[in-house]
Amino acid sequence: MIRISDIKIGLDDTESDLRKKVLKLVGEKSVKSFEISKKSIDARKKPDIYYVYSVDIETDNEERIVKKIKNARIVEKNHTCSRKAENCKIRWW
Repeated sequence: MIRISDIKIGLDDTESDLRKKVLKLVGEKSVKSFEISKKSIDARKKPDIYYVYSVDIETDNEERIVKKIKNARIVEKNHTCSRKAENCKIRWW
């Protein structure tokens, strides 16, 4: 499983727009599972307000994707990870 953080989309965008942005970011067309793990609003700059998401995705080539992209926002997440951060084992590249 891969966790992608800090995905910013506009207030008018839908979940399908989020999925399209994730697919474009990882460069994969076949995503087995897609789950929103966190959703927040960034309203620090009042005229420019947007949602910030963290999503968990599962694909066939996870290690290749993480190594290829080499981005701090994209990490490989252990399958035994629970909702609590202290129980999560995340490998950073």
